[in-house]
Amino acid sequence: MVKTITVTNEAYEMLRKMKSGDESFSEVIKRVAKPRVNLRDYFGILPKEGAEEARKSLKERRKRISKSIEARKNVYSR
Repeated sequence: MVKTITVTNEAYEMLRKMKSGDESFSEVIKRVAKPRVNLRDYFGILPKEGAEEARKSLKERRKRISKSIEARKNVYSR
């Protein structure tokens, strides 16, 4: 079944920019509008050791990402 919807030019352009390759507008909308995961549903599922390991890993990853972002800022701010 197909439905016709009306969107503003601004909304159309935003969706158009989100498309990748031969992706349809319906595929873009489904990708963007899919339900989000509620992280609270996952609290407490890791054993204490696993949670600590995951916390350390995430902390290290954030440091690397922050350094990468700073490096890019320096390159583009010149």
